[in-house]
Amino acid sequence: MRGEAAVGVDEVVGRVRSVGSVDASSDRAQVVQAVADLAAIRRWCDGREVALAGFMRRHSPIPEKPMANAARTSQRKARRALQRGETASETPALGEALANGEVSGEHVDAAGAALRGADAAKRGELATRIDALAGVAAAMSAEEFGRLVRAEAEHMAGDGGEERLARQQRAIRFNHRVDPASGMIEIWGKLDPLRGMKFVNRLRARVSELFADKTPDGAPSDPLEKHTYLQALALLDLCEDGGGRSGRPEVIVVVDTRASNGDGPTVDWGIPVELPFSVLTNLVPHADVHTVVVRDGAIVHAPGRLDLGRATRLANAAQRRALRAIYPTCAIPDCPVRFDHCKIHHVHWWRHGGRTDFANLLPVCFRHHTAIHNQGWVIELEPDRTLAVTLPNGEVMTTGPPRRRRAA
Repeated sequence: MRGEAAVGVDEVVGRVRSVGSVDASSDRAQVVQAVADLAAIRRWCDGREVALAGFMRRHSPIPEKPMANAARTSQRKARRALQRGETASETPALGEALANGEVSGEHVDAAGAALRGADAAKRGELATRIDALAGVAAAMSAEEFGRLVRAEAEHMAGDGGEERLARQQRAIRFNHRVDPASGMIEIWGKLDPLRGMKFVNRLRARVSELFADKTPDGAPSDPLEKHTYLQALALLDLCEDGGGRSGRPEVIVVVDTRASNGDGPTVDWGIPVELPFSVLTNLVPHADVHTVVVRDGAIVHAPGRLDLGRATRLANAAQRRALRAIYPTCAIPDCPVRFDHCKIHHVHWWRHGGRTDFANLLPVCFRHHTAIHNQGWVIELEPDRTLAVTLPNGEVMTTGPPRRRRAA
C-alpha cells in the first residue's frame, strides 16, 4: 500500500493522549501537532465506522437502525457510513487508504458522488480511474480531491460537461417541513449551476437594493447571522413582489497581461459554478459583461469610477468589480471565503478620515472584519497591494501583490 502503514490502535491511543495533553500553556508547535493528530484520529474513526457498518450488515437486514440507536444519531448519518462502504468496495485502493487512515470519509464521499452521477455503462471505468488516484488523495484536501474526481469524470464523458449539467438539471430538489421544536418552517433544496447562478444573482441584487444603506429592525448583531437574515428578508420580498429584477448574470473578464500559460483570460462569474463552454457562450449575450485588465496584481483598466473620496462610505459597483478581479476570496492570507461573502473594508478607517478610493479598499470576510474592528488586528496595504496583518500577539502575516487563484 502507498504511503504510511496502517494506523494501529496503539498509535491512535498515543495520538489521543497527545491531543488530551494540550492546554493553555502549550506552545504553538504543540497545538499544531495536536490538530494534526486529531485529524489522523478522525480519519481512523471514519475507516472504523465503515468497517463496523459492514459488520452490522451481517447481523441486521436494516443495519442503519441499530447503528443509529447505538450512536444516538440519525439513520441518515448511519446510511452515510454504509454508502461509504459501498464506494470503498467499488474503489478498493481508495477503500484501503480509508482503512489505513490515509484519507477521510469525505474523500470517499467525493468519489461516491461522482460514481452515482455517472452513466451506468461508464461507472466501472470511472471507478477504475478514481481508484488510480488513491495515491494522490492523501496529499489533498477532500475538496481538492473532489474537484480532481469531477474533472476525471468530465474528461471521460468527453462532452465538455454538458452531460453533467443535464444530470444536475434533473437533480434539482426543493423541500420544506415544520420544525416541531421551534415551530419554524424550514426550507432547503439544491439547484443546478445555471439556474442556481441566476437565482443567487437575483437574490444578491435584491439584498443590495433593500439594505445597501440601512439595516432593518431586528437584524442580528453577529455579521454572519445578519447576512443570512437579510437574505431571508430579500427572498420573501422577491416572492411577494413576483420576482423583481431579472437577475442578469454579471461576467467579469479578467485579462492578465503577465499571463503566459496559454489559458487566456480568466472569467469570473461571481459564484463557484462549473458550466459547459457551450452554455457559457449562449449565456454571455444575456449577461452584463465588464472587462478588467490587471498586471502584477494591479488594475491597469477597469470601467467606472474607482476613486470616490469622502463623497460616500459605500464602495460602488465599479470598485467591487475591480476588487473581485484581483481578490476572488477574502484578502487575509489563506482565507477561503469567497469575495461575494466579504465586506469592503477601508484600510484607513472611514471614521478616521479614510477615503473611499480603490487604493484604500480591501475585501474582508465577516469574521476577519470583526477581528480588525474589535480585536486589535492592524492592516497595512502597500501601493503594490502587498498586505501586512499584525495580530494582537505581535505576529505578522504578510502576502505579496494578489495573484488570481480559484476560490474554494
